[in-house]
Amino acid sequence: MAENLRNPYIGMLVLILSAIAIYDIYVIVSYILGLANVSSADYMLHMKLLIFVTFLMVLLFVFRNLVFKLKKSK
Repeated sequence: MAENLRNPYIGMLVLILSAIAIYDIYVIVSYILGLANVSSADYMLHMKLLIFVTFLMVLLFVFRNLVFKLKKSK
C-alpha cells in the first residue's frame, strides 16, 4: 500500500522539475536568439537552474532504482 502512495509523489515531483526545466530552456533560447528582453544575468541564472534541475532528476531516479532493488532483494 505504501509503495502505491509513493509513486504519484515521485511523478508529481518529476512533472514539476520538468516544467521548471522547460521554462529554463525557453529563457535560454530566448536570450540566444534575442527574441525577448533577457539580461545576461537571467541567462546565467537559468543555465545554472537547468543544470541543477537535471542533476536533481538524475539523483531522484538513481535513488528510486536503488531503493526498489534493495526492497526486491529482501
